[in-house]
Amino acid sequence: MQKSLFVWLLFGTTYISQHIGFSFMSVTLIVLLRQHGASLDALSLMPLIVLPFSLRFLWSPVVERFGHSARGHFKNWLIPVQCLMVFSLLTITIINPTTQIYTLFLVLLIFAAIIGFQDLALDGLVCSAFSQTERTTINSIQIGSGMLGNLVGGGLVILYPHLEWQGSILILSLICCIPLFFLIRFQEPTKTKIQTLPLRQGWFELFRFWHGKLTWLGMLFIYAIAFSGGFSILSPTLVDGGWSMTEIGMMMNYGVLIGLVAVISVVPLSKKFCRKKTVRIFTALQLISLIALLPLSFGKTDTLWAYLAVTACYLSFAPMFTLNSAIMMDLAAKSTTPTIAYTVQIAVAMLFSILASTLSLATADYFGYSATVLLSIGAALITLMTMPLIITRITA
Repeated sequence: MQKSLFVWLLFGTTYISQHIGFSFMSVTLIVLLRQHGASLDALSLMPLIVLPFSLRFLWSPVVERFGHSARGHFKNWLIPVQCLMVFSLLTITIINPTTQIYTLFLVLLIFAAIIGFQDLALDGLVCSAFSQTERTTINSIQIGSGMLGNLVGGGLVILYPHLEWQGSILILSLICCIPLFFLIRFQEPTKTKIQTLPLRQGWFELFRFWHGKLTWLGMLFIYAIAFSGGFSILSPTLVDGGWSMTEIGMMMNYGVLIGLVAVISVVPLSKKFCRKKTVRIFTALQLISLIALLPLSFGKTDTLWAYLAVTACYLSFAPMFTLNSAIMMDLAAKSTTPTIAYTVQIAVAMLFSILASTLSLATADYFGYSATVLLSIGAALITLMTMPLIITRITA
């Protein structure tokens, strides 16, 4: 595939559309519900909205097996799924988020499942279109596009007092329409070879992949605790500290810009250092970012401490996620079904992140924000000491 500007825009806009909904739910919706009196225990259920997305690996054999035609394979999934995303968002506009919370929860669950199909098809296209030397670059573009999606979706918290619920969701819907322009015109390369498996064998591959990689599975869970503990308490601590929706939105957008700078740094560092050393550098940065959260967790929510915490969190998250994705692609490339192998890793990592976020908010509700941060610091220390060794073992 020729990596033209059109191709980069195709992947970039599609990844952006994937992230704007999730960022809106994780920032604007959380702030809105917290301001209307929702408890931390109730908010701990909100990360479960993306549970269908994290479990998308269960239907990855369906995407692998069906959808083939003369026009391609993954494109046949992406176009209708993108349309369903827009339709789901338009449905949400008629729901009141404070009085119809359970109806909203159900529609958002469906929306997350639809995004899961989109992600599977997009991952399949990426795995078949990019070589090993291009994986760090495409992962950086993926994370960078995700950050831009977070910038828009989370940034709506600034405009929410003016746009209100329907206006905010309509903007998300319009942005999700943009990838359709590129997808309809895109010619999926005929040289792309897809290994189709019977559904039963495809589901068997989902679990067979983890044979001999249980340490990597455990590492993904520990890393999720190290990362999610910090991000999950950012918005609630600021709301409790008296920050307005506009102030929180501006600060989160600042964090996204920091994350974009951090993503750009990954590519030259990955070329200069081996994966193991680069992971060690950014895991140490993750540990520092969690320490920077301690003052916030003890109630020091003034501007200095808040911006210090956000800067540290976004500096460490984007590079580590990019590197983890590249490692997952390395492992997937050794599999006979690389699309399934990559999807099951990224989906399990997402599932662990959801569980860790729920655990973190529940811990904060019963033991305080500081207990959540200390738990994450312990997980980060374990990651720093063991992750380079595990990478050496599983990629040998």
